[in-house]
Amino acid sequence: MTTRSNQTTFVSSVLLFLLLLHVSATSASLYDDFVRCLNTHPNSSASQIVIPQNNPSFTSTLRAYIRNARFNTTSTPKPVLILTPKTESHVQASVLCAKKLNVQLKTRSGGHDYEGISYVSTEPTFVVLDLFNFRSIDVNAEAGYAWAQAGATLGELYYRIAEKSKTLGFPAGICPTVCVGGHVSAGGYGNLLRKYGLSVDNVLDALIVDVNGKLLDRKAMGEDLFWAIRGGGGGSFGVILAYKLKLVPVPEKVTVFRVMSYTESNATDVVLKWQDVAPSTVDDLWMRMLVQPVSSPTNKGTNTVRISVLGQYLGNSNQLVSVLGKQFPELGLKKEDCLEMSWIESVVWWNDGSTPNVTKPEVLLDRNLDQAKFGKRKSDYVQTPISREGLESLWKKLIELGKTGLVFNAYGGKMARVSASDAPFPHRAGNLFKIQYSVSWEDGGEEATKEYLNQTRVLYSFMTPFVSKNPRSAFLAYRDLDIGVNNFGKDSYEQGKVYGLKYFNDNFNRAYIRNARFNTTSTPKPVLILTPTTESHVQASVLCAKKLNVQLKIRSGGHDYEGRSYVSTEPTFVVLDLFNFRSIDVNAEAGYAWAQAGATLGELYYRIAEKSKTLGFPAGICPTVGVGGHVSGGGYGNLLRKYGLAVDNVLDALIVDVNGKLLDRKTMGEDLFWAIRGGGGGSFGVILSYKLKLVPVPETVTVFRVMSYTESNATDVVLRWQEVAPSTVDDLWMRILVQPVTSPTKKGTKTVRISVLAQYLGNANQLVSILGKEFPELSLKKEDCLEMSWIESVVWWNDGSTPNTTKPEVLLDRNLDQASFGKRKSDYVQTPISREGLESLWNKMIEGKTGLVFNPYGGKMAQIPASDAPFPHRTGNLFKIQYSVNWDDGGEEAINMYLNQSRVLYSFMTPFVSKNPRSAFLNYRDLDIGVNDFGKDSYEQGKVYGLMYFNDNFDRLVKVKTAVDPENFFRNEQSIPPLPMLDSSIQNLRFSNNSTPKPEAIITPFDESHVQAAVICSKKNGLQIRSRSGGHDYEGLSYVSRAPFIIIDLFNLRSIDVDIENESAWVKSGATLGEVYYSIAQKSKVYGFPAGSCPTVGVGGHISGGGFGTIFRKYGLASDNVIDARIVDVNGRILDRKSMGEGLFWAIRGGGGSSFGVILALKLRLVPVPPTVTVCDISKTKEQGATKLLLKWQNIADKLPEELFLHSVIGSGGNTITVEFGSLFLGPVETLLQLMQDNFPELSLKRSHCTEMSWIQSVLDFAGYSIHESLEILLKRQQLSLFYKAKSDYVTKPISEAGLEGLWQRLLEANTSYLILTPYGGKMSEISDSETAFPHRQGNIYKIQYMVTWGDGKDTQKYVRFMRRLYAYMAPYVSKSPRAAYLNYRDLDLGRNSDGNTSYAQASIWGSKYFKNNFRRLVHVKTLVDPGNFFRNEQSFPVFSSGRK
Repeated sequence: MTTRSNQTTFVSSVLLFLLLLHVSATSASLYDDFVRCLNTHPNSSASQIVIPQNNPSFTSTLRAYIRNARFNTTSTPKPVLILTPKTESHVQASVLCAKKLNVQLKTRSGGHDYEGISYVSTEPTFVVLDLFNFRSIDVNAEAGYAWAQAGATLGELYYRIAEKSKTLGFPAGICPTVCVGGHVSAGGYGNLLRKYGLSVDNVLDALIVDVNGKLLDRKAMGEDLFWAIRGGGGGSFGVILAYKLKLVPVPEKVTVFRVMSYTESNATDVVLKWQDVAPSTVDDLWMRMLVQPVSSPTNKGTNTVRISVLGQYLGNSNQLVSVLGKQFPELGLKKEDCLEMSWIESVVWWNDGSTPNVTKPEVLLDRNLDQAKFGKRKSDYVQTPISREGLESLWKKLIELGKTGLVFNAYGGKMARVSASDAPFPHRAGNLFKIQYSVSWEDGGEEATKEYLNQTRVLYSFMTPFVSKNPRSAFLAYRDLDIGVNNFGKDSYEQGKVYGLKYFNDNFNRAYIRNARFNTTSTPKPVLILTPTTESHVQASVLCAKKLNVQLKIRSGGHDYEGRSYVSTEPTFVVLDLFNFRSIDVNAEAGYAWAQAGATLGELYYRIAEKSKTLGFPAGICPTVGVGGHVSGGGYGNLLRKYGLAVDNVLDALIVDVNGKLLDRKTMGEDLFWAIRGGGGGSFGVILSYKLKLVPVPETVTVFRVMSYTESNATDVVLRWQEVAPSTVDDLWMRILVQPVTSPTKKGTKTVRISVLAQYLGNANQLVSILGKEFPELSLKKEDCLEMSWIESVVWWNDGSTPNTTKPEVLLDRNLDQASFGKRKSDYVQTPISREGLESLWNKMIEGKTGLVFNPYGGKMAQIPASDAPFPHRTGNLFKIQYSVNWDDGGEEAINMYLNQSRVLYSFMTPFVSKNPRSAFLNYRDLDIGVNDFGKDSYEQGKVYGLMYFNDNFDRLVKVKTAVDPENFFRNEQSIPPLPMLDSSIQNLRFSNNSTPKPEAIITPFDESHVQAAVICSKKNGLQIRSRSGGHDYEGLSYVSRAPFIIIDLFNLRSIDVDIENESAWVKSGATLGEVYYSIAQKSKVYGFPAGSCPTVGVGGHISGGGFGTIFRKYGLASDNVIDARIVDVNGRILDRKSMGEGLFWAIRGGGGSSFGVILALKLRLVPVPPTVTVCDISKTKEQGATKLLLKWQNIADKLPEELFLHSVIGSGGNTITVEFGSLFLGPVETLLQLMQDNFPELSLKRSHCTEMSWIQSVLDFAGYSIHESLEILLKRQQLSLFYKAKSDYVTKPISEAGLEGLWQRLLEANTSYLILTPYGGKMSEISDSETAFPHRQGNIYKIQYMVTWGDGKDTQKYVRFMRRLYAYMAPYVSKSPRAAYLNYRDLDLGRNSDGNTSYAQASIWGSKYFKNNFRRLVHVKTLVDPGNFFRNEQSFPVFSSGRK
């Protein structure tokens, strides 16, 4: 399928789905359709709310709230219907029906919008939802808030407030007929804005009907939508029904005034001074200015410009006159110019200039204008005072144009203190005043309309040099279609960006792009963005993208530094944006929280603090980071020295895998659960949520920031910091910011500033005491410290604000102030940087702009093994370095310059940081260190960056990836590559090279019928079959062949059904031993199974070859405890024990399954184990008497009670031999110690050598894990692959001391060689050699496994020759005639079949060694069940020639 067709298919699929929902709404039957639809919804009687065009009240209803006569002409497009809902359910039904009928819905709450877009449309068919019935106002003066419905007017709101209180008001507009919904949603400014900010800065809650007809309040809609409808306009997001408004205090008396002047007098001086004073005066004073061309009152017949300064002061006139007498003498304000009145009376004055004795406040309840004039409005923002020359040129232009006036509205005060990102309205600090362009006229003719529209446009163009730039800002409530419109075609975003940046500046792109480098016109864009709201949506998205072969990018927060969650190098891709997945469920009592992937860290911290003041979570300090990406990449923060990383505190997870399945920890298995805790989630599936372990925090924590410069003692501080920060108490975390800055003492020169920022889990006195002793160079004083709660410290780390400045609710804001251009890199330091190194670093840094952040490790981080999670950077690392540079200029030259700066500094740091590999932190994604094109060299490409991010954990991640996503559906430029399917289970790297024969195909059956089909088809096409269940076979015979072949890989057939009541379990062949043991332990603590100690071995191959383990002296082999089986035979039939017959059932228990068919499952007999077992380990070197001890061991190991397994592991190293005696005893330690004292006192076994534990813990111990490890680690299917060669022997007589001494000499030739001596006896001596195909029973003292490993394929022949020499040396000391061998330790040196049908005599060479006298019977069974010898390999059983049996 081509890329173009992929894209077309995907888009077509979506469009088809939409078309199926579409009902034609352009016919005359729309009214009937709408009525029918409304009547299907409860409480939505259409007759009450639908007004069609032929209804007599249609025109009057439409005109009632048209405030601009330009949009009340015969040519103005009219709605097909007007809906006038009276209840919330009416609105919900209206939305759903308009959506169903595919009719545009316009929402009108007051009709003041200057371009009429709430009741006019360019689309041919539209409906107006008129909210004039939604006008209730509920004022709670005692609690200080009011609920106001969207259709209420500001006049009604002010009046109802004043009814309840004379000292409360609300900061909104001065026009009383404007309605709450449109005014507040667009920002809402008025004469209290310098004291209290905008209307939107005082909104506490809201009610909105969304696109799905749901009624949402703040909690239900989430903080993003709540943010958006406070300044972003409500009409883009839903139907706003009501706002909960925070009322503000006003004095009993306020003062207003109006002072006029003309340009022929001192008006220019007044305006010049006003620009300085109005934005900077006391917050209680707001002064606006009307600038109007008028007839001169002094020079008859000429025009001039009149300046009217109108002001309101929250106080009396004496105070006001005093303030302006000092600050603004040019105004000449006198007390007689002032009027004192109540705040509600001032509202009336601002409306029409009338005094309290003329007009009463009841006029505010009048919702109607005297008339709707023709008009046009525009807006601008001024950030630099306009000069005298500029003003004088403006006066001339105003007079020339004739009628258009200006209104200057002062900012500053509270407006300068509210962040530009607090609400979509961005015009805050830096703006002196807003300009409104205003012209009204009464002649509706086309010529007059064009003339006045042109006047405003000419004047707007003239003002360009004086107003804001890049962008030229505008006020949304002064809607202006001249600055851009949208037809919502293919260029919808680009069209929207034209006006969006003007209205909203950086808030326009609030969606989750955090690096402006990836938000340019040249940045590749997704074909679609999917915004799921349910788990099933995610599952469907994965399945559809996979089916259509479209790359899926997953975004939870968008902070990834290289934009990999929303940018791709592939031509067609889709973004799955999880911002709707943001629920957080905190269970403080149980100490955990479920957090969805799209939630931010700030939201998580806030929700934890809502439930508990003494619980926290150890994650990052940036509150807008999304949980999913942060945690899956590791997640470090200021609690890491106390509690480790975020991933170290994950208890469970939910993920959608490549097959669309929803998996939790239990169903995904421990390998995948391990991988998504530090390996990045995007390589493995779509992480939906994490279950997080909360950690205790004290009621009081202490933070501080101390700065120094390199010209003072900064170098001494950093030198000492490198020693103290990683080694101090775990409760203290100190980071350092290293920044090139302008010197505060040497003007015009650059220096480096060192800022030490810290958090201590305790009080300031304790902290000062600690650092006074450990870090005197810092000179920390108590006054440098701030004590606060943990949640307040989260806010402090974000922006440095104190608890009395910023409240924790700021953590619910999901947005950055802006997305700047940036680059990050990372390093790890393992040895302190010297003074000379630091001084050279300072010199390098002042050449550019790139800063560094040093984050200390140690503490808990040094206590966690590097393999506990994919994140490997633990003990040995002193601190992590983050390289950080940001810039604002998006030009190519600037980008190249700053990227180069970071790369030069990174190169400079090479001598000071980790090596082999040079490590990096995944969450600081850096494409400079390597990318992957997923071609034939995918693994090698991935290894370049993979080793840097994950060190030795990379290969395990690759194996997990291969197991869960072998086709690499989930991929990005730095994702984990899968191995080719062939390599996924290869444990012996001798058989993973270019010269190894490869299969024609790999079959991965999910069902038994798939295996049947594979056998039949392979037989029909002359292909051999290799069956692989675990890949541990030592000679690779389950995946290598010299003839054309396929592999049937059974890893998907791994179900386990444990039946404790009947003491049995059905286990499919692809399951691992670890999975079997885990599943048994989940059902019972007193049952086990006698199989091997390596948990990653596959069941099918292990048990069919015999299968021994630590309790085989008590219960025999695994194959001795098989009571049924299922196998696919050469004819594709599925046979159980009954249908296969006892001959075949005997053969597959110890004779290996691959000669007879494909074993699907085995029914196992479970065996009892005591609640307590004892494990002991004691090692002795040759010098400590290991030889004598081993001599004794040979004489007693097979004679000990069957409850005791005591094996010996012999290794070499350090020019000596070490013998480790390891044991498992099915009983308590005291019994074992007495038993050993009686039988093997020379060993001197003591209580300290032993540990009592459960049997399942002993499984962990013998597998090399801590017994305190979670049992889920047994579900891990991957282990480290090595080059190795193994052999086996059986010993029937003790080896002499001379023989052992000769063995020691040979072992010292290769330090990577070892022998495992496994004692027999016990149950093994009681079972007949012919009971099963496995013959090595009575008469054997112990079995030897010889093993040698190496790391480089070039050394293969060297170590293979070593093994063969060692094996030859042992010949005199082991069994003879035949020299026996163990099938599961497959060894092709013993002999191999010819390519065709091998003779019985030839096969007997190796067959008699594995099977002794059972070999002939096995050949007989083979001849009966597979006479054509279809199932064959280099050591499979031959068939007898015709007539011979």
